[in-house]
Amino acid sequence: MSSIRSNIGKLYVLNMMLNAFTIVPVLVPFLQSNGLSLHQIFLLQGVYSFSWVVADIPTGYLADVWGRKKTLITACIFFCLMAIGYTFGTDFWHFCACAILLGIGVALTSGTIEALTYDTLLELGKEKTFRKVCGNQNITGWLGVAGAGILGGLIASYSFRMSAAVMLLFFVVGLFTALSLREPKRHSLTQKGHIKTMMRIFSDTLFHHPVQRSIILLFSLIGALTFSLVWFTQPYQTLVHMPIYLFGIANAVFMVGLIAATKSAQYLEKRLDDRWLLVLFAVIALASFFALGLTASVYGLLFLLIGRSTYGALNPLTADMINRLTTSDRRATVLSIRTFLYNLMFSFASPFLGYIAGAFSLNEAILITGIAGTILALPIFLLLRSVWHELPVRV
Repeated sequence: MSSIRSNIGKLYVLNMMLNAFTIVPVLVPFLQSNGLSLHQIFLLQGVYSFSWVVADIPTGYLADVWGRKKTLITACIFFCLMAIGYTFGTDFWHFCACAILLGIGVALTSGTIEALTYDTLLELGKEKTFRKVCGNQNITGWLGVAGAGILGGLIASYSFRMSAAVMLLFFVVGLFTALSLREPKRHSLTQKGHIKTMMRIFSDTLFHHPVQRSIILLFSLIGALTFSLVWFTQPYQTLVHMPIYLFGIANAVFMVGLIAATKSAQYLEKRLDDRWLLVLFAVIALASFFALGLTASVYGLLFLLIGRSTYGALNPLTADMINRLTTSDRRATVLSIRTFLYNLMFSFASPFLGYIAGAFSLNEAILITGIAGTILALPIFLLLRSVWHELPVRV
C-alpha cells in the first residue's frame, strides 16, 4: 500500500519535470531567429495539435490496455527526443518534426496521469480527494513552467539555443521518475478487437452520453481558446515593448495566475455547484478576448492573465466530473477524448489564427477570435441546459 501511495508524490514530480519547457517564454523570437514567420509559427502549433489529436485516443486506449506506467515511460522518451531536436533544429521542417514528437509525447500523458492518479486514490479509498490532487498536480506543473520559464528567459539573454538544451535535463529526471511508478489494481480492457473497442468508447461518449458530451465540448472549446491566448501572448508582449529578459518573468506570472485560478475553484466549489462553476469560468474566458481586443497597452497583460488562468479552474473540474461518470476500464480513453477534441479544434483553428494574425492587427485578430469563440459557445450552453439536472454535482 505504501508503494502505491508514493505514486501521488512521484506524479507531482513527473508533472513538474515534463512542464519544464525552458524555451517556451522565448519560443516565438527563437523560431523567428531561425527564419520562421508568425504564420509558420502558428502552422507549427497546428502540426503539434494535430499530432496530439491523431495520437490522443489511441494513446489513452494504450494506457488502458498496456498500462499507465509503460505509457508514461514512453512519453518521457518522446519528450527527450523533442528537446534534442529543438537544441539542434535550424529550419521549419526540423521544428515540424519536434512538434510531432511533442504532440505524441503529450498525447501519451494526456488522460494517463489523471487515470493513474484516480485509480491510485481509488485503491487507497481516497477517490473523493481526486479534484484536489489533480489541481495540485496542475499547480506543480505550472510551477515547473514558471521556474523553467524564468531560467529560460535569463539563459535566452545569452543564447536561445542553450534555453532549448536545458530542457533535456528536466525530461531525463522525469524519465527516471516514471520508471519508479507502481501500477494500482484496476479493471483492464480485455477485448481483442482493439480498434473496434476504442471506436465504441468514442461513439458511446460523444453520441450516446449527452452529459459527457456537453462537458467535453465546453472544455474543448474553452481549452482551445485559452491555448490560442498562449500563442498571442509573446506577440502582444512585443507589441507593448516588453524587454526579452522579462518574458520569462511574465511567463511565471501567468503560471501563478493558473495556480490562483485552481485554488479559487477549490474555494468556490464549496459555495457553488459544479454546473455554475463550468458556466462562470467559460464566460470569464470569453469576456477576456473582448477586453484584450480593445486594449493596446501594458494593461492588456491583465486580461491575458485572466483569460489564460481560466484553464487552471476548468481542467480539474471537468476531469473530476468525467471520472465520476466513467469506470476504470475506459477512464483514460474517455479523458483522452476530452483533450482529443480540444486539440482537434485548435489544429483546425490554427491556420485561421495564423491568417488573421498576419492580415489584421494583433488586437483585431484577438477580437475576431473571441467573437468566433462566443458564437461556437452558444449552442454548447444550450446543450448544457438540456442536461442540467443530469450533470454530476459536488456541492
